[in-house]
Formats: sequence, structure tokens, C-alpha cells
Amino acid sequence: MKNARAEGDDLVIVARAVKTRGLKGELVAELLTDFPERFDGISSLIAVSPRGERQNVELENHWFHQDRVVLKLAGYDTIETASAFVDYQFAVPENERVELDDGYFYDWQLEGCFVETTSGNAVGSVSEVMRLGGDVDSKGRRHGGNRRRGRVVHLCG
Repeated sequence: MKNARAEGDDLVIVARAVKTRGLKGELVAELLTDFPERFDGISSLIAVSPRGERQNVELENHWFHQDRVVLKLAGYDTIETASAFVDYQFAVPENERVELDDGYFYDWQLEGCFVETTSGNAVGSVSEVMRLGGDVDSKGRRHGGNRRRGRVVHLCG
């Protein structure tokens, strides 16, 4: 999921560390943002552990390798110290997210939205947005409570 929102928080997840790299405490991270250029303006991140614990960390350096970002956190200069962050998610405060043009939304902003057909018939509400390859799928709850799954083809405002 791109630009994932941290559960119950005002954070936007931008990356998740998958492994260490090299000997100087670098982390290879999966990009969870549609805006990788945002790392150019970031000097600190919020590291969120798998248990939800948070820690502010300074971003010393970053670069892109293939479809991932390599993060170098200040003060974590060995494989051993950096390995503590494997499986952590890295976030920015929601108020620092990239602003989208009118009519465009982050996936997490669609969750809970009421859905109806173009003729005004109630369909239900969006409970989850999933990215599967190049397609976007939605999971929802039909008006009346039954689960429904369908491909989101077009959203209009």
C-alpha cells in the first residue's frame, strides 16, 4: 500500500525496512510512498516498531537502489545497531504529507467513504483499498452489512 497511514495515528508511513546493507549501518527499505522524491527534504523520520512503539530518528543520508530506498540513520553505524530497525516502518507526521491536487486522494482517505452508483443507488462503504499489481481493488461492506469486493475503475467527485 502506498502512503499507508499508521493505525489510529496522525502518521503517514513512507517506507519499511526489510534488511541491513553493507557494514556502515545502512537499511534497505521498501518504498511505501508514491513520492520517493520526498526523501530529499526529510531530515528526520519516526520509526514505528512492529509493536507500535515510536522513536524519532535522524536521516543522515538516503539513496535509491532499484525499486527501494537505502536509509542511513545517524548514530547507527554498524550492522548490529541498524538491524534493530529491520521490520520497522518509517513515517512522517500527516501534516507533512505531500499535498495532492483537488480530486485526488490517498488510499487511507477513501476508507470509510460511502459508495453509490452514478444513478444514486447505495452500494456500501469502503473498508480497505488494496493495490494488486497495476490494479486497485477495494473491499467494502454493502449497504445492509454483507461484504463485497470489486475493482475500482473510476472515482469522480
